[in-house]
Amino acid sequence: MRRTPLAESHRRLGAVLEERKGCLLPSRFTSPNEEYATALKTGALVDRSGVGRLMFRGKDVTDLLERLSTNHVDPLETGEGASTVLTTNKGRIVDVITVTALEDGYLVLTGPAMQRRVAEWIDMFTFREEAEAEDVTRKTALIGVVGPKASRLLGNISGTSVAGMELGHSKTLTVGRTDVVVVRTDAVGLPGYDLLVSRQRAKGVWRALLQRGRRYGMTPLGTEAWEMLRVSNGIGETGQEYTEAYNPLEAGLIDMVSFNKGCYVGQEVVARLNTYDKVQRALVTLAFEEKASPAAGSGVFWEGSEVGTVTSVARLPGETHSSALAYVRKAHIEPNKVLMVGKDDGAVRATVRATVRVK
Repeated sequence: MRRTPLAESHRRLGAVLEERKGCLLPSRFTSPNEEYATALKTGALVDRSGVGRLMFRGKDVTDLLERLSTNHVDPLETGEGASTVLTTNKGRIVDVITVTALEDGYLVLTGPAMQRRVAEWIDMFTFREEAEAEDVTRKTALIGVVGPKASRLLGNISGTSVAGMELGHSKTLTVGRTDVVVVRTDAVGLPGYDLLVSRQRAKGVWRALLQRGRRYGMTPLGTEAWEMLRVSNGIGETGQEYTEAYNPLEAGLIDMVSFNKGCYVGQEVVARLNTYDKVQRALVTLAFEEKASPAAGSGVFWEGSEVGTVTSVARLPGETHSSALAYVRKAHIEPNKVLMVGKDDGAVRATVRATVRVK
């Protein structure tokens, strides 16, 4: 299990550290409910070091990624980037990645603990291309700044504006005398930026952000509150919503799919699903009407027939119910439709809130 480079800093703040997808991260600093509310009102700082980080170098990197993923990533000028989906030859999701062009290569942010899988997947399709990957996950930390005041904090502390940055685009900022790469990701459905910093400099950057962030009412946020934000905002995650059981169109990732680019692995399947309207399921948000939190993996039912599967669950503050993400057959995804989750005495009512569409 990896330890975040910021583990000792978190302990000094009273954080509870727990393993999450192979990385020891803070699950909470105070109350997850308070952290969630603060993130929505002003903003929050979050240790995102569980996310995989790969650095690609070589003249054929973007050409290679163009042939392996769903979105346009070739060409990318320095500072430009995009999110895209790696798919199998059956059009199923391997991972959702963000690619951004730096001066000395291409930074690829993968799903949590997916860096090795992504590197191996790309290597499997690399033949004569000049493209080499370096796993920099253990050499770096990733610090997230999210919420309504995120851009103000970064602009104030660095003297460089990040307002107006497009998703996937990047800049180099100086935070506390340390150069960091900042990427616009909106990873939890709020305005959000991920800062890549060397392992040795991570504590200083985290400390500087905390000190300056307090002026804006921003506080640290743990993985429990992060899950509450992610689920309530309809954002999937690799290993839960993004797996080889589903395709990008079912997962609400259509804005990361180009239908006018050249061939990529899985392209024929994805194009056929879209052209002939053959997508059978959709990722939706659900609200449970009772004080219950069915587990991820629970079945979703309509009149006794199974029509879907719950993938993530989170209880939100101030509400008497839990929210969830679930894949549901398209015949049953209209807003306000009431379904059942679970069976027999353990069944609870769930209302469809909305169909997910990730930008």
